[in-house]
This record gives sequence, structure tokens and C-alpha cells, in this order.
Amino acid sequence: MLRGRRSGGVRALPRLRLVAFATIASLLPLGSYAFLTAAPAAADTAPTVTAVSPDVGPVAGGTAVTITGTGFIVGSTTVAFGTTPATDVTVTSDTTLTATAPANPTGGSVDVVVTATDTVAVPSATSPDDLFAYGPPTVTGLSPGAGPIAGGTVVTVTGTSFVPGASVSFGATAATDVTVTSATTLQATAPAGVDTGVVDVTVTTPGSDGGTSGTSPLDLYAYAAPTVTAIAPSTGLADTATSVTITGTDFSFGDTVDFGATPATIVAVWSPTMIVASSPTTLDGGVDITVANAIGTSPTSVVDQFAAGAPTVTSISPSAGPVGGGGTVTVTGDGFVLGTPVAFGGVAASGVTVVSPTSLVATAPPGPTGSVDLTVTDPGATPVTSATSVADLYAYGVPTVTAVSPDTGPVTGGSAVTVTGSGFVPGLAVSFGSVPATGVTVNATGTSLQVIAPAEAAGSVDVTATDAAGTSTITLNDLYAYGAPVVTSVVPDAGPLTGGNYVIVAGSGFVPGMPAYFGAQESTSVTVMPGGTGFYALVPSATAGPVDITATTTQGTSATTLKDAYFYGTPVVTGLTPGTGSTAGGTSVTITGTGFAPDSTVSFGLEPATSATVTSSTSISAVAPAANLGVIPVRVTSPAGMSPLTPADNFEYDDQLQISCAPPPAVSSSCNNIDLPAVNLQGEWQNAAAPANSLYVTDDRGDATVGWSLSAYLVPSSDNPNSWCDGWSGFCNATAGSDSASSNAKIPADYLSLTALSCAPAAGNSSPAPLAGSGGNFPIGPGAVSLCTAQAGSSAGTFKVDGIFSLQVPPWVYAGQYEATVVFLVM
Repeated sequence: MLRGRRSGGVRALPRLRLVAFATIASLLPLGSYAFLTAAPAAADTAPTVTAVSPDVGPVAGGTAVTITGTGFIVGSTTVAFGTTPATDVTVTSDTTLTATAPANPTGGSVDVVVTATDTVAVPSATSPDDLFAYGPPTVTGLSPGAGPIAGGTVVTVTGTSFVPGASVSFGATAATDVTVTSATTLQATAPAGVDTGVVDVTVTTPGSDGGTSGTSPLDLYAYAAPTVTAIAPSTGLADTATSVTITGTDFSFGDTVDFGATPATIVAVWSPTMIVASSPTTLDGGVDITVANAIGTSPTSVVDQFAAGAPTVTSISPSAGPVGGGGTVTVTGDGFVLGTPVAFGGVAASGVTVVSPTSLVATAPPGPTGSVDLTVTDPGATPVTSATSVADLYAYGVPTVTAVSPDTGPVTGGSAVTVTGSGFVPGLAVSFGSVPATGVTVNATGTSLQVIAPAEAAGSVDVTATDAAGTSTITLNDLYAYGAPVVTSVVPDAGPLTGGNYVIVAGSGFVPGMPAYFGAQESTSVTVMPGGTGFYALVPSATAGPVDITATTTQGTSATTLKDAYFYGTPVVTGLTPGTGSTAGGTSVTITGTGFAPDSTVSFGLEPATSATVTSSTSISAVAPAANLGVIPVRVTSPAGMSPLTPADNFEYDDQLQISCAPPPAVSSSCNNIDLPAVNLQGEWQNAAAPANSLYVTDDRGDATVGWSLSAYLVPSSDNPNSWCDGWSGFCNATAGSDSASSNAKIPADYLSLTALSCAPAAGNSSPAPLAGSGGNFPIGPGAVSLCTAQAGSSAGTFKVDGIFSLQVPPWVYAGQYEATVVFLVM
């Protein structure tokens, strides 16, 4: 077989052999050597490169490289390192050639491409087998950048100058299963880690011109989840990207950073212990900064908290404490970070512990009584303090109530009330008396609050506020009155006409600032007592007589009663009924007059009445004490003085028999008279009968040496519409019996009749029964009807007399209506 080299697609033969070939050819027929004159065959298969050796060289070029593959053609093959032609290309066989690497100032790995140029240039396909690296490799990234300490994680390494045969190390430990996939990527299986922590992943290429990649943050690989130990700064502006340096452990390439739930906009891992990240531009408030890798996420703590914008305070608990400070207060809000200062009314708190971006605990410093704003300030270079609001109020000491407006309302409740004071904080309770109010709303300064008054019984109550430090002290200023005031007593209840003295008025529903009146005169000085159950008032001057003391609030004016009466001037006695009584006492006497105060007292001479009841300013019911025979004055004493002596106040102790309508002690002597019903004369005898009546005759004379007789006689009634004297003068001029002892007994006793008469000792009286009268005329003379007679020595005690009295009018009396009164007389 002839051998030679091919030129332009034809293998070149040795010259001598070619001549011989030509000589032989001349001997052949023309058509017999046509194949010798045909054009060279075109390459129809692209060459391949299966190996490059060495595959690393300097960037200056000049490295003699042996290339192994297929389809290499002598004289028709070119070689390029990347896009730069190689020099000194020598094809030594179909599968081997040599070439000198050109310079590559940029470094890195390139594909060595072999091109056959017989007729059509066909380059070899690129693959990792044709890579040639200029200089040592570099590592620019890992994916993932972390894995378990047991190893086994397949890591994709990116970089430059990767070539087949490159080795990979994780720290000092070689990786397994290294596969170069391109000039810039390879895959390696991470070995087990010696310990948790971060290592550099390095790539080493073979040969003297190869080397190991330099270390950088881009090649960091972590065998543990990251941790955050500090951040700086910890605050920034709201809605503004802030560059934050994060210090911690086990940071590695590819770590992600979140501000709360929002990813950071820029993340740069500088070392295993430092990352720089930019906060989101949408952040406003406090968050935890977390760092995450393929193994896990850094746990949150106070050291990773970052706040954008001014901090806020939304609540504090407890919201009150002692003025000496020392109370532990939990503050809720947003934007709290490590080192956040807290102030109570401008005074720095101590012991501030940030629990989370939304919670911190601080120890209250000493402070003045009242409410202050608790503020939180970020610790940045340009501090920003939380805005004040009602939510941040803290009260030193118990609250105080200085005013209530309005201070009156209906008993049904429902009124909106403004309470003024200090130390008011959200969450405090307000009570009207013992009943809680609703709708409590505190203002921003803690000096007033709004409430809805609950329903309560009529009267005054204290409005109190209660917080964690205690309940407001009760004062006059916190009174609230339900319904109109009520006056129940006045002490003293009488005084001089000139006034000038003070009275104490008791009752309910009184509030400071209300006016008080004596009749129509307003007092110039009114001081309400604690609890609103009384007040002091200066008495104005007035004319003699009684007046009502009234108090007025927005709910009305106190109703007038005898209990609110005040009397100007001393009392005066104008009459006594009866004016006589037994020396044994017990006589019920009605005293009439003026200026009788409710607390007036009564004396008979020097002795006080057994009992005395003021029934009105002009009447007193009193029971006479025991006394000797004779006439003594009955005097009434009030705070204004004692009634003067007048003939009208004389009371005679004469031991006459007493008549009453009830057993002793008798309370009334009104049964001395009985009004008979009216009779209309119809031309015939008319009879008007009164109901049965019981009278009691008491004989307390003691010796009973003389007897007594009870009689009755007729007189016209004061409201008789037709006088007895209008008509028949003979009837009208009838002469009353001399025994009647009454000058107006003008109706003949014949027209008075008595039935069902009885006369007997009352219960408990052992005296003999008196003799019952016949119902006819008085035994010793006409003009009266005899009822009963007691003999001497048998008249002691009380006797009961019963009977039915009738008025009879004859038909011949002047026509009209008639009535009369039966008057009883004891002799």
C-alpha cells in the first residue's frame, strides 16, 4: 500500500512512487485510471475531541497540548482554544494531534475545538472532555449552600476554569462523585462534616499550571442552620430600604434573609458570620430578621429585632402604680428593638426588657400623682419617639375625681356624664355609688372621662374611679344626685327674724352648687355635706311666720312638707281645748297658735307635757302632766324661743269630770258633741236618729265625796240652713231648763229622745254602775235629758255610757230643713 500525506483532501505520496504511479498510468487505457484523476472525497463526519492533555495552562499561552479524538486529517485540520486559533497544529494520526495553546488574558476554561477543512469546515462538538483551563479555577456559587452534617448533598458548584479531573474539597475533606458539566459548573457530593459550621468549597485542577480556587464568601457551605446574634442598625425609616449588617453564625452562600415575612431586597454574604441585607421598602413597624439556608431558619430572639419608623404604644398593663415607682409594666405596641428607651412622663424607666417587636417590660420610675404618657423611643442615630395617645396613659397613685357634670340625673339612669379629675387610664372602672357605670371613655390626657350613669334609687351617691392602684377618695366634688332633692329635717327649725344663724338641713339628693331657699329668700351660703345627705345654710332675714326650706337641682325642687319648716320668731299660744283637766294628769289638750316648729316642746307650768305632737305650724296635741289645783300657763318652746304669757294659754287643774270618746288615756274630747242628721219637715212628725254613740266619763277626783250626773241638751247646729227661730215664735222662744247651764239651749228638750240607754263601769273599773236616766227631763228640772247618775262614794274610775239619740220635729213647725247638736254636761 502506498503511504503519503494528503494535501487538499488527497493524501501526499512519496515523489518516487508517484513517478512510478504515473508511468504505470500511461500504460493503461484512458478510461482505466479515471479514479486517479477524480477530486478528493469531502469529509462527511465532524471530528470529535475526547481528551485534552494537559487541560490547564497559563493565560500567556504556549502550552503544548495533545488532543485525542477522531476524524483528524493531516493538512486539513485546525484547532481553536475557544475562539482563538492554536498554533503549531500537527496531526499525528486520525485520533491524535498536537497544538500550542494561544494566550487568553481573561482566563477561565474554554472548549478546544477541532475543525476538518477538506471541503466544508465542520467543527467538533463541544463537551466537558474538550475543556482547557487558563489558570487556577474560581468558585462563584453553590447550590444548595448548606446540607446536613452527615453529608450526601449533591451540590452544584459554579465558577470558572473547571476541567475534567478537577477535584472538590469541603473544607479539608474531599468531595465524592465530582462531575464537571461545563467550564463553569460541576457537581460534587458533599462529604460528612467534621463539625457543624461553615467551610469553603474549593476546586482544584490538575497540572503544574492548575491550582486550587481561592476562598471567598461565594464558596461558603454550611453544615448547620444559621443563627443571628446581632444586627446594626436596629432601626430605620418607615417604607425605606435600610442596609442592615447581620452578625451571626453559619452564614453561607445562597442564604436568604427575611424581615418578618417579607424578603430582603438585597442580600450579600460577607463571611460565615456577617451578612448585609436591605430592608423591604414596604416595612413600617418591628420585625424579626431571620436568615435561612437549606437546613433551616435562624431562631428569633430579641437580638434580631428591627424596626422601621417610629415605635407605637397600643396598651400598657397594669396602667397604674404607686407614686414611688417600682411597678413592672408590660407595654404592647410595635417597633420595639434591643436597647429601646422607655420613659414615664419624660422620666426614664429602668429594667427595660424587650420581649418581641410588639412587647416589652419596663420598671416604672417614681412619678407625680396623676396620669402621664408612657413613650418608647427607637435607639437609632436619629431617635424617634412614639406618638402619645390615651392608650399609653399610666397613672401614679389612685385616681381623683374633682368634678361631675352634670351632677344630677333621673333615677332611670342613661345620662351621659363627664367626670373630671386626674389619674384616669383606659380600663379603669367607674361606679355611681355601688353600681358600675357603662361606656367609660378616657380622654388623651387622663384628666377627664365620659360615662353613662346607671339606674339608681333617688338620692346622692359618690362617683368613684378605680384602677390597679386603688379607688378615688370620696369627696364633695364627686357627688351625683338621682332625682329631685328631699328635705327630711331642719335643725334648728326656728330662729330670729334677723336671720344670720346657720341651720343643718338633712335629706338626700344634695349636690355642691345647688341653691337653697327659705320661702322665697335664697340663702347666701350653702355648703353640702359629704354624701349629699345634708347641707349647712345661712338663714336670711324674714318676717314672722313659718317658711319651707327647699333645695333645687336640675332634677327639680324638693317637695314641701312639715319636715322642712323653719319658723321666724317665737311661737304664740292662742287657745287650749279643753282648758281644764284633772290634777292626776292625762288630759289630752289641743294647743292652737302660730310658729310651732316640728321640734317644739310643751310645758304645763314648769312641768313638760307627758307627750307633745306637732301636727301643724298652728296646732299641737299634748297630754297634760299631773299638777296641783290651780291655773298654770301652757307654753310652747321652739329653737326661736318660748311663747309669751297670754290669757289664752291658761290651763286650770280643777278635777272636774272628763268626757271623751275613748277610754283613758283619752286622745280626744270631740265626743262631747253629737251632730244629729238634718230633717226636712214634711207636715208630719219627723225623726232623725243618730247612730249609737259611746261616751266615757272619767272621775279622778279621788275622794268621790260627791256624785255626778250626765245630761244632754239640744242646740242648733252651726250650719243649720233654717234657724229654729225662723218660724213659729212660740216654738223658738221655748225656755230651756235652768239646769242646762247653756244660754243657747233654745230647743225644747221634749224634742230630744233617747233609746237603748245604758250606763256601766268601763272595763277594769270596780265601782258600782251609775243609775241610768229615764230619758226624760233632768230630775231636778226641765230642759235636759238625764243620761246617768253616780252617787257619792261610788264614782271613781271610768264609766261607759251608750245610747241612740233622736231629734223629733213636729209637723206644725215652720217648713224647712232642721238639724241640731246634742251637748253633754257633767254636773
